[in-house]
Amino acid sequence: MNKKRNFNDLLICNRLKKKYKDNRPSLEEIYTSTLAKLYSAQNTPNNHLIKDKKSDIQSLQCDDCDQVIIFASDTLPNFDDYSCISCHHIVCDICRISKR
Repeated sequence: MNKKRNFNDLLICNRLKKKYKDNRPSLEEIYTSTLAKLYSAQNTPNNHLIKDKKSDIQSLQCDDCDQVIIFASDTLPNFDDYSCISCHHIVCDICRISKR
């Protein structure tokens, strides 16, 4: 039994040594550095994401004939009516081939 107790004591001691190393920073230092990194990442804009993002209003032009698609002011545009089923290009009523 003494051997088992000594082994358990050594195991606990080794775990504590791993947890509380001498060169490990304190929890407060870890928290402040983590918060500083998060705040700096939040304040830095991702330019590549801003450039790649397309606005929804820009797609109001036919991809085939460059005709501007005008919607009635009292209805919201349904983009499914103006987009191709397979390739999702925006097309006007003239260029569209419908299933009728």
